[in-house]
Amino acid sequence: NLNRIVGNDNLPQCAFFGVYDGHGGKRCSHHTSSCLHRSLIEHLESLSLEELEDERSVLNCVRQAYVDNEMRWMAKARLQQMNDGTTAVTALVLGNRIYVANLGDSRLIICSHGGTVRYATEDHKPDSKRELERIKAAGGYVKSCGGIPRVNGDLAVSRAFGDQEYKFTKAGFQGMPISAEPDITIYDLTEEDAFMVLACD
Repeated sequence: NLNRIVGNDNLPQCAFFGVYDGHGGKRCSHHTSSCLHRSLIEHLESLSLEELEDERSVLNCVRQAYVDNEMRWMAKARLQQMNDGTTAVTALVLGNRIYVANLGDSRLIICSHGGTVRYATEDHKPDSKRELERIKAAGGYVKSCGGIPRVNGDLAVSRAFGDQEYKFTKAGFQGMPISAEPDITIYDLTEEDAFMVLACD
């Protein structure tokens, strides 16, 4: 309940949920679980009540919170030579509107009262057309190991926080093999929606 954390009853009914699945260690996922929502709160508090009703303003807050988390973790990771990474799937609930953001293969689904999936995030798999093109444009490659497509023969996800060994830009290429840019979707709840699940493998 972000209203309780913020201590501002003037905000619309507001809640935040997140799942972070670490790899290569647990430090990046622990950092993210402690810091991402706090950064989001800071950005939301800077908005007026009118701006909180504006989708673009809230989307920018979510996006900037992800940028902040990546920058803060990477500064620490490079200093201490930590190669941990983590996926992330989060849901910011403002009234009847959910702002869903995801990196990697953790997943959020919204189901009806009968259990039908009404919405699901899309995993960032290295061999999907969009991700494969992005990875190649960044100078990386995808290799199948044990039947699992992996970025540069290593990571089975193509987007994540951390993984500093993949956060570089090659001369003549565009972007980085592993991206920390989330997909962000807006979902408007209706009476047909019954529950939401955030999960990782």
